[in-house]
Amino acid sequence: MTAIKKSILFIFLLLAATATTLYLAAIPVSSLQTRQRAPVPPSRFEHAYHANPPRGPLPTTLDPQLFRDSKSAFLAYSLAARIRQVLYQEPCFCPCDEDQGHQSLLDCYTSDHGTVCPICKKEVVFIFEDYKEGKSAEAIREEIKKREWVKVDIEKYVAAHYDEYAQR
Repeated sequence: MTAIKKSILFIFLLLAATATTLYLAAIPVSSLQTRQRAPVPPSRFEHAYHANPPRGPLPTTLDPQLFRDSKSAFLAYSLAARIRQVLYQEPCFCPCDEDQGHQSLLDCYTSDHGTVCPICKKEVVFIFEDYKEGKSAEAIREEIKKREWVKVDIEKYVAAHYDEYAQR
C-alpha cells in the first residue's frame, strides 16, 4: 500500500470515528438506559409495533397509583392508560423488543418497564400530545421514527401537568 493510500485510509477512519463520537455526544445522558445503551437510529433497526389497530381487547396498563412515589412514572402511566390503542401501534425506541419481547410501546406500560425507562416516558408524552392534536397512529409513528420524541423534556412536562392528573 502506498503512503498516499495509507494517508487517505487514515483520514477516512479518523472522520468515521469523529462522526461516531459526535453522534454519541448528542444523545443526552438522561436518555440512556440504566445499562448505558443508546437508542439505535431508526435507519439501522426497525422496532416492533403493530401496523393496524387491535382486533380484540387490549391489556390494561398498570394502575398509575402504584407509582405515586415517582411523578414522572405516575404521569406516564396516566397518559398511557388513555391511549392504549395508539400505543399498540407505536414502536418503542429502547431495546425492550429485543430484551423483553415487547411488541409495541403498549407493552412497556402493561409491565413496570415504563417506570424506569426515560425513552418510554418521552415517547408516551410525545404520542399523547400528538394524539390530542388529532394525528393518526400512522402519522405519529412516522414522527416517532424520525426521533421527534427526543425533544420531550420530561421534567418540564411533569412540572406543567402532574397536578392535572394527580387530582383525578
